[in-house]
Amino acid sequence: MLLLFGFVFVSLQSPFASAYHAATAWGSEYDQSSGECAQESSVCSTIANYFGYDPNWSAMNGFGSMTTASNVYQTNTVVNSNGGIDYLATFHVGNYFPISVEGGYWEVIGYNNGWPIYEWIDTGPVNHYAYYSENGVSGAIQDSNLPPCSKGYFTFIYTCVNGGLYWNNQNGQVVAGDPNAGNQNDPSNPYISDSNQLYGYVDYAGGTGVVGMPFAWLSMYSLNTDGYANSDNSGYCYLGFQGRDPDLSQYWDLPQNPSTNPLMATFVSNFYAYLAMGYSIHSSLDWATYYMGTPSETNFGQSFLYNGYVGYDNMHNQWDALGQMRVFGDGNMVLP
Repeated sequence: MLLLFGFVFVSLQSPFASAYHAATAWGSEYDQSSGECAQESSVCSTIANYFGYDPNWSAMNGFGSMTTASNVYQTNTVVNSNGGIDYLATFHVGNYFPISVEGGYWEVIGYNNGWPIYEWIDTGPVNHYAYYSENGVSGAIQDSNLPPCSKGYFTFIYTCVNGGLYWNNQNGQVVAGDPNAGNQNDPSNPYISDSNQLYGYVDYAGGTGVVGMPFAWLSMYSLNTDGYANSDNSGYCYLGFQGRDPDLSQYWDLPQNPSTNPLMATFVSNFYAYLAMGYSIHSSLDWATYYMGTPSETNFGQSFLYNGYVGYDNMHNQWDALGQMRVFGDGNMVLP
């Protein structure tokens, strides 16, 4: 544990004149192709190296066996309580999966000789959101289990679904995306809009806890849902995907997916390179898009990621899922 959380251990043992910043890159190999694992490992290493070059940052590459729920949760807990660390930037790449949790509560329905009689009121299943750890389902990182970290100002979760605007509400009713926003079977008409604004909530009615990864990571209720175009200057930012995310081993510019284009891994690596050089999230997304070399996509606002796409599932060899990358909160944020 001391080796895993090296930046935490060092800060506890060494007197620093001021607090410093921590960056973590997590990634799971579970249910991934060998080619995808290679790109994910490379990106995590690159991100950790970029931050590691700065003496004000301490970075950890946790790709592979270190990516477990207990390690992710403990990192949040320790950073939040450690006065030597003032900022946490988190990246995680892997696969999403849903968890259905039965909600309910005990209600007093009467008394027997002064003692209350309780009845369990079943409020029905609530869909929670998670992504695999290295151990798969058994060690998954789940929204309702993630310890809050007030210093977790920037998070990028590179999985499917965990950055969308569709959730189950407090009554167990599905809050779905706009059904007219796109045609799943038509790559020329991608999913480009969503009339909902809810990206997470606390299930008080069923008692199942926090629902939704953006809210679980940032603990912020009212982030702007398009922080790229309309930054809320909140000091918090979450990047993620609604629907299908492009694999890092896929080529840029879905659904055309030309093999002459750079890989998605290049986009993510370039994005973090600009972040590390002091560019804002908005500008870093723009420059990373520009250097992918597509003439019609010279900034992130023109990209297929921002405007929506139909994603290709490499594991099952089919075009099967709509997707869109979302920026929640403060797109003008510059990392310290």
